Amino acid sequence: MSKLSSLMQKNKMTLIAEVPDNDVGLADVATHAGADVLLLRINTHSLNDFETERDNLEKLLAHAKVPVGLSAGWEKLLRRDELAELDQLGFDFINIGIEHLSSSMVGTEHIAKVLKLNSRFSLDDIVEVSRHSYLAMDAAIVPTSGWGRDLIVGDLQNYISIVLSSALPIIVPTQRLIKASEVAIISDTGARGLILTPVVCGTSAKHLRRAVAEFRGAIDALEN
Repeated sequence: MSKLSSLMQKNKMTLIAEVPDNDVGLADVATHAGADVLLLRINTHSLNDFETERDNLEKLLAHAKVPVGLSAGWEKLLRRDELAELDQLGFDFINIGIEHLSSSMVGTEHIAKVLKLNSRFSLDDIVEVSRHSYLAMDAAIVPTSGWGRDLIVGDLQNYISIVLSSALPIIVPTQRLIKASEVAIISDTGARGLILTPVVCGTSAKHLRRAVAEFRGAIDALEN
């Protein structure tokens, strides 16, 4: 079983921190500040281009003290052998866009998959994909024009609708400028995880440490 899956079953809210530039030092900062899981991001256009970053990723994976996932930004469909390769490298899960789904991903056990939505999501799609063996759903539904802006009631309503429509655990990414003080209302939607992105963490060690620590404190308060 994926370690992320185990954490979401155990925790009221699981804290996932995106690591700026896939930097080993920043990964340590996020872990020590309280991240449950780290998320790396690859924005190449194919798995072949991914080879240029392999050494750094292998170093980070070997060094990490918590589970590590990979958010894949390449614009192609992954084959079963490619999914197996990512699994062998030691990634706990892959975060893959709903638009990049392929038949090779349905039913394969090579690596756990978090399905990433987009602003064009439909509840019918969510019901359908929830029937397959995905680990969770990333509710990345805010259009780019809304990134970095304050959380609004409509976002919360959408998160609730997704939670009610899906049989999968829902993870909310900080596309909006979500504050630590808003963790409780995110939790009230039924979401089981939160991805801290550079929208709230910035890209420096100082800002990352402060943001992760603040969200860690807010999540820990949910248990009290």
